[in-house]
Amino acid sequence: MKLSINFYSRRINIDIILLSILLVAAILRIYHIGFQDIWVDELHTMVQSDPGLSWNDFDNIIRFREGIPHLYFILVRFFSYTFGYNIISARLVSVLGGLVGIYYMYKIGKELKGRRLGLIAALLLTLSLFHIQYSQEARSYALLATFVIITNLYLIKFIKETTLKNALLMGLFAGLITNMQPIGLVNVAAVYLTILIFIVISKQKALKLKLFRLSLIAGILTLILFTPTISIILKVSGLQSFWIPKPNLGYLYQVYLELLGKSSVIGIIFFIALIFFLAMASVLIVKKQEPKKQEFSLMLIALLVTSIWLLFYVSTMVIKSYLGVSIILHRYFITMVPAMMLIIALSIEIISNIKVRNTLVVLISLIFVYVIFEDQYYTKKTKSEFSAVAAHIHKQKTETTRVVSVWAFILQYYYNKENNMTTYESTLDDYMTAIRTGKQNPVSFWYVDGNSRPFTMTPENLKFAQENFVLRNRISAFDAWGIEFKSRHNESGFLDLHKFNPSMFDGSGSMIFVQNLKSVYPPTVFKPGEYIILFNGLSLPEKPLNGENAHFNIYINNKMAGDFNLSNQPGTAPSTVKFTHKGGRLNLQVEYDNDEVVGTQDRNAIINSITIKKIN
Repeated sequence: MKLSINFYSRRINIDIILLSILLVAAILRIYHIGFQDIWVDELHTMVQSDPGLSWNDFDNIIRFREGIPHLYFILVRFFSYTFGYNIISARLVSVLGGLVGIYYMYKIGKELKGRRLGLIAALLLTLSLFHIQYSQEARSYALLATFVIITNLYLIKFIKETTLKNALLMGLFAGLITNMQPIGLVNVAAVYLTILIFIVISKQKALKLKLFRLSLIAGILTLILFTPTISIILKVSGLQSFWIPKPNLGYLYQVYLELLGKSSVIGIIFFIALIFFLAMASVLIVKKQEPKKQEFSLMLIALLVTSIWLLFYVSTMVIKSYLGVSIILHRYFITMVPAMMLIIALSIEIISNIKVRNTLVVLISLIFVYVIFEDQYYTKKTKSEFSAVAAHIHKQKTETTRVVSVWAFILQYYYNKENNMTTYESTLDDYMTAIRTGKQNPVSFWYVDGNSRPFTMTPENLKFAQENFVLRNRISAFDAWGIEFKSRHNESGFLDLHKFNPSMFDGSGSMIFVQNLKSVYPPTVFKPGEYIILFNGLSLPEKPLNGENAHFNIYINNKMAGDFNLSNQPGTAPSTVKFTHKGGRLNLQVEYDNDEVVGTQDRNAIINSITIKKIN
């Protein structure tokens, strides 16, 4: 069913059914787009795509903090510039990516068998709960699936019509796959493996050579686009351990059902469809029922492309996970969802009886719709509510400005200079141990955690915490919580490192010196008397350069009060400087003055804490 309209003297045909499918897809992916909270991975996206970051900082954060290459975050930054820096803008990137993927699913079906197959495939992907969920998430998975769909479309076109244009488009989108996710390398390998198989089974020498020559050109283009992602991929591939458990049959089955909306019914439907399609396609290929217009029949192309797309990816992921670090995580298999929907659509399309075929389309679609609403995705919270914890903390308006968390790097999205708060990266137990052993000052702080991490401390640390802090203002949200540790000590002598200017900090919140620098603390009022300043820190590297550790000069009210060299051994006593103060405003300056590079080694310094204590 098509609608024809005139536009500037040109007749444009609009497919009403396809347009309706895309409209439904848009509604399902935009509805309640802000309902689920910003979970851990999405917070990474928000921090790393902050339009306020310089491009140099943006590049460094991606390289050292992320497992996804730059392109996705560039897209999110653009949307943040255009529509505002918020989670809705970030998630819209995935919404649009998902919709484009559905359109190209239609194009794949149409290329293989015609418009009807394209509409069925697009409809099934539209109603896929898994695809809906990741089309509402501010991560690169929806776009990854879309680029895999488009690449396979041009793979099919390339096999049907081996032209330079199709080869270049296939190579282009294959290169973009790895720019969305390093795991996409397996998808790229599957594409070129498919071409290799067609080269092997071709009986025409000229076609063999043409396939090989043009696929080589496509491969070169893919490699060129792959180049910017090499550093990220090498970093990820170098991981020796990961939190994902080793696969077993039960876990693999759970992942399988996740891809199909956690529905065992759809799991059975797909299994039957896969067996039916493989059997019927094999029979049709053997009988050669299609007109001989080209060497490879459309059914053979459909069979090989979908089989390798699905089976090569799954087998590679499973074998890799058994032999090394496990990578069996349901979202890493999102590119299998379009292949699975296409196989179900192909199995329906093979059926010649119109009534049976239409009945199956309606019934399977209704099952998909039922699964969407049964899951309660739009009405039931499923992601850690760090935003609710942040809202509670900001509402308290206490003087406590430090937030400690194992998620400190990403929680700076909520706690930052705009609200006069800082973050420090540590577990609660490790942070309390650091305070108890004198490596951190016993100043007030909030501790925030979640994402399946409960409140835990050793009995020794819990006792110490109760003796030195008042635990108050607790907040519990869905899979996230926070608590204020209000110090029982006089905190005036404990300096907030983030108030030093200029200053740099590592991911844990410690002050770092990577070049000669004099940093100034805001004037603070102290009573008359004798004082000692304790500097808790570490000189790097572990082996001193030219026999000397990081050296500091300390100035009080613009007069040098002392100097010291930091220890290069963790756990040593703090470095100290004593001075006498007449009372009133005190200006403290900390100067690092012996930065040096020897070969590949660079002398740096880390300051974990600075404390001023009155001794007389």
